[in-house]
Amino acid sequence: MRGRLVNRITGLKFDEFETTMRGVRGHYIPVGSSTRDWQMHHVPLVDMDIMVGQNGGGAIYEGACHAGNFGLFIPLSEPGSLAVNGEQAGTTTLSWLVPEREFRVYNSDVFSWIGVSVAGETVHQWLDLTHEDFRPDLHSHRIGAVEGALMRRLQDIIQRMAGASDTGNATMDDASQAMLHAQLSWAIYEAVQSAGGARSAAQGRPRLSRGVVLGRALQWLETTDSDSIYMTDLCKVAGVSSRTLHAVFMESFGVSPYRFLVLKRLRKIHDALKQAGPGDTVAGVCRRFGVWDFGRFSDVYRRVYGVLPSGVIASNRRAHPSH
Repeated sequence: MRGRLVNRITGLKFDEFETTMRGVRGHYIPVGSSTRDWQMHHVPLVDMDIMVGQNGGGAIYEGACHAGNFGLFIPLSEPGSLAVNGEQAGTTTLSWLVPEREFRVYNSDVFSWIGVSVAGETVHQWLDLTHEDFRPDLHSHRIGAVEGALMRRLQDIIQRMAGASDTGNATMDDASQAMLHAQLSWAIYEAVQSAGGARSAAQGRPRLSRGVVLGRALQWLETTDSDSIYMTDLCKVAGVSSRTLHAVFMESFGVSPYRFLVLKRLRKIHDALKQAGPGDTVAGVCRRFGVWDFGRFSDVYRRVYGVLPSGVIASNRRAHPSH
């Protein structure tokens, strides 16, 4: 492959940003109004896709890597609170994500990050070419701190690639791409091998793993109407005390279980408002999702999305007058 290896997109909204992400499928749930643009810098390299992104506000990302693709996620800045699958993360933390297993990333505010989608073929070549055991289970995510020198080397290679594209030096022939791919592959391999288990500052960790607690709670929340949710029932389903359940959600998402459900529902209503037809109203859309207090809903929606729901419908009609 020859040509410029870059695609920089700025001025995005969070749902537009979702469509620029490579190697994953998922969606963002905003936890507050965005204060900056969402930005994506994309650099394809042979069978890898490198992303340098900026989240423009606090959000929860729920998603999974595509079949046959592994993922690498590294924060470049710290937004105040950042967690991957409930594990507190920072600029020395690497998250190695396996195909088709759900993961969640929570950031409390604006932050920048590196993401790399790695083809399964490359990962299996690592196993064939080395005599070491590949430390992460190929079927389980791994989140942990990386030795400083290895992390700096990996970040330096990726940021040099992005920087070269900005200065007009991103044109590479096949041989140059193959050499860069080999260097980046080895840097990723060494970083992943060195990743240790992340330490958590939380106290009183439940006997059940965080993943089990979250899995049980989220599955129940997905299938239960918000008007019928009681903490005693949710705790019984999750198998932990209310204090522990609240702590797990706060560590994982920065919000309580009930607030998490409200934010997920807001995202569904947001999507419905953007697709509203000529005869649709805010009240009609809300009723489809079991929301009847329209005044309170509009206030909550505005605080999260930065615009009134009526403004979303009006904007959609201006953009699609024949819709």
